[in-house]
Amino acid sequence: MPSKVLRKFDLKNLVFCNRSYINAQLDEQHSDVVYSIKLHAGDNSYLYLAIEHQSRADPLMSFRILKYQIAIMDQHLLQHKEETTLPIVFPILFYHGKEGNYPHSLNLLDLFKDKSLVEQTLISLRI
Repeated sequence: MPSKVLRKFDLKNLVFCNRSYINAQLDEQHSDVVYSIKLHAGDNSYLYLAIEHQSRADPLMSFRILKYQIAIMDQHLLQHKEETTLPIVFPILFYHGKEGNYPHSLNLLDLFKDKSLVEQTLISLRI
């Protein structure tokens, strides 16, 4: 984790969340660990650790991680109905493939042909 990001987390408030966000179809190949953690600013956030147990990397991994992040955010909002802001979910992917480093981009925008349009419609929801 980049040190400038790590400094924002209050590591004294790290709490294990006993819940998986991996669907049954992927359960044999993947596992995950989620920790709730406060930011020094007091905001709720989560560390999402995704562990990949397969010999081939998934070119759509950034999309899959986004789905997990949204599931964590959704669960958070269900548990904290009074909140009107989303928690930050910081994903960390552990990969042990033969290639060494993860061979595919983990930037969600790289999965789209027209990145500028996606930034206007998916990221900021304005046209």
